[in-house]
Amino acid sequence: MQNASQRWLKDRSIFYATYPIQEQSVKGKGWDYELKATYTIVIMNFPLMDGDSRYHKVVKLMDTHTNKVFFDKLCFVYLEIPNFTLELDELNNDFDRWIYVLKHMHRLQDLPDKLKTKIFEKVFHIAEVSNLSKEEMRAYSKSQKTIWDNYAVMESARLEGMERGMEKGIEKGIEKGRQVGREEGREEGIVIGMNRAGVSIEKISEATGISIDEINKILAENP
Repeated sequence: MQNASQRWLKDRSIFYATYPIQEQSVKGKGWDYELKATYTIVIMNFPLMDGDSRYHKVVKLMDTHTNKVFFDKLCFVYLEIPNFTLELDELNNDFDRWIYVLKHMHRLQDLPDKLKTKIFEKVFHIAEVSNLSKEEMRAYSKSQKTIWDNYAVMESARLEGMERGMEKGIEKGIEKGRQVGREEGREEGIVIGMNRAGVSIEKISEATGISIDEINKILAENP
């Protein structure tokens, strides 16, 4: 990203592209020079070239004789924000919406209805937080911590309640199993009783040591 005009920006973008290319070399063993694609995206708050009003430029290596792309794994994308002139009601796709947000974010007080999607709401929230003063950031962090603390307390209480309920269910199931077990075999009676008390097959297996396959067999024979 470049806010102020820079004379050698093209050179700079090409220079930056050499780093991810060089880093692809395989150290210490054979390498056949096959490269992964490298994209350099430059966002500018000034026009790249006079007389060219396009805001989106894509540059690749080209064969000057055939005018065809010579190497499609190296690509430079230049986004010239001042050249973007579309109004909110003229935005037709997500790409235009992204450029609009980049250009106007600094003066948006609320997110327009046309941009109210999950991703842009997240971007807007990040922009709001990044512009907070130190005092506002401390207050925000404190309020966020309070939310997390309250959630942790409620979640712990919920899990503990589930565990207590499960323990009671197992106890109830074992007791009912003993009653059923007077007519059935003791092992079968406990499985049947726990199942009728609403205890899951996994928990029955965990509490009794009986395999899940055996539990399913017992329940199938005693519907």
